[in-house]
Amino acid sequence: MAISHDADAVSTDQTASPITWNHTIGVGTNTFLAVGVSLNGTVSAPTATGVTYGGVSMTKMCFQVEDGATDHMEASIWFLKKPLGGTNQVSVTFTGGTSPHGAGGSSSYFGCLQLVNTAYGSAGGSTGTASGDQGFTLTTPENNCWWYAIAINTATTSPTLTISGTPGTQRITQTLGNTQSGIMVTQDPNGSTGAAGSPSYRFNFGGTGLGGWATCAFPFAPDVYSGQTLSNYPPYVQVGGGMSRNERAS
Repeated sequence: MAISHDADAVSTDQTASPITWNHTIGVGTNTFLAVGVSLNGTVSAPTATGVTYGGVSMTKMCFQVEDGATDHMEASIWFLKKPLGGTNQVSVTFTGGTSPHGAGGSSSYFGCLQLVNTAYGSAGGSTGTASGDQGFTLTTPENNCWWYAIAINTATTSPTLTISGTPGTQRITQTLGNTQSGIMVTQDPNGSTGAAGSPSYRFNFGGTGLGGWATCAFPFAPDVYSGQTLSNYPPYVQVGGGMSRNERAS
């Protein structure tokens, strides 16, 4: 089963924890929810401490913090397999930061792998202050994976993403107000990234007033076992220090 995009939602720029907004998941199978969070402050960067969807805790997949002389920001990504259908609230809690601002965006997908410990490969990302194309590498665990990426920068122009030379699809954007405003974007490839391996993605950072930036991304896999019987699934997966029977997440 191939991955397909379902829906997106975005919060307003908010200044107190929790940051909340609603996301509506449509009708489909093997659903996957990704949430990107951006936070900034005037003296120090706030930290996202938890994200829930419909009251269910999400898993923090990756984060990056740029905490320089003038730029104080954090970008993070969270995910949930088989989220509740319909309209539910996304809630982001955070701590710290001076005069904090924050925003979040959510994207849901169908046709995603639901097996234990195998929904994603290796996350990537970085922080910095240089303008222009900045390249990163991810490791995809299966053929035909998608990626979900977030970036925030302090500039008048939002970051733009390319994936192996092809422009990505922007899902949400939001400006965080502060003494140096941050522009947050989340993007994905809107299609397969090809064979499993270590392809590259690039964010271009620029615009008037460019300061620091932070970005991170991770891949998620298609449900390659859709339509097969349980006897055909890989029988065991690594769980902690041992092995466990591989079952579909309920």
